[in-house]
Amino acid sequence: MNSQTVRRIDLKTIHNLFWICDDDGRFGMMFHFNHSLPQESFIGQMKGISIATVDNDGTRFYLILHENKDWEMFLAVCCDIVDRVSRVKDEPDMIRIINQRIKRWQRFLSEDRPLSMPEKIQMGLFAELYCILDLIIPAIGYRNAIIGWVGPDSDQKDFSLQECFLEVKSYVSSKGPKIRISSLGQLETDIKPVYLICYALSQGSTGLDIPSLVKAIIDLITPMDIQILGIFEERLTAYGYIEGITQGPFSSYSIDCSKTYKVETDFPRITNDMIDSRISGVKYSLDLVQCEKYEQKLPF
Repeated sequence: MNSQTVRRIDLKTIHNLFWICDDDGRFGMMFHFNHSLPQESFIGQMKGISIATVDNDGTRFYLILHENKDWEMFLAVCCDIVDRVSRVKDEPDMIRIINQRIKRWQRFLSEDRPLSMPEKIQMGLFAELYCILDLIIPAIGYRNAIIGWVGPDSDQKDFSLQECFLEVKSYVSSKGPKIRISSLGQLETDIKPVYLICYALSQGSTGLDIPSLVKAIIDLITPMDIQILGIFEERLTAYGYIEGITQGPFSSYSIDCSKTYKVETDFPRITNDMIDSRISGVKYSLDLVQCEKYEQKLPF
């Protein structure tokens, strides 16, 4: 791997990290390890990016961009990896982190996700992030909150906590308090109690948006708590959000009202025992005005 231009990345780190441009004018990044490493130390390839290692005064690990027109995506990948490896000192930890980040980006780039988020998806993610920041972290800490966040799988509850499940819903204030239940499992109470948290949202320039909530949560995570940060980012990726890649516009929301309901035995819902086995899925709307008697505080 011949590098025509090499420039050290200006970071306060002990690691040897460089921006490069090869003989064909392609952009790249190089990590220079002091010791020789087995070829199998690093994994796979990424869409649009070549990965290579060369034994030369230790081991040189390269990421090379195929098409320079994709430089914004490449810069986001590189900055993400550099940010993570700069937090550790040992080369084995560097290798582990590099592989973790490559796997994350492999999944994201292979799925051909749209770079912007539809309004409906933004509202759902916003509500869950706000719930994490406003309710769950103050009660049980960021580690338990993030580990308990299941993410956007519609067949599961949004949060599985020690004492209960939480299902988080949002709706547009001007359209009235009606929410969409997208699967039978969302309000299923067989395992442990379920609480339904509902946010009435309205758009406005003075509200909060997804990037600001993500930043607020990350700021609460201890810098060396790489595992929890990785879990948090995996959940965001599953929603289709990657910082620096997912494009706006991001809507800003104000929370006009929030209510919590406990899903009791007689709570209005459709359960498995009501459904013919030949029916494979059910979605329905729920009028919250008629659920006032089930309003309760969370048990933590």
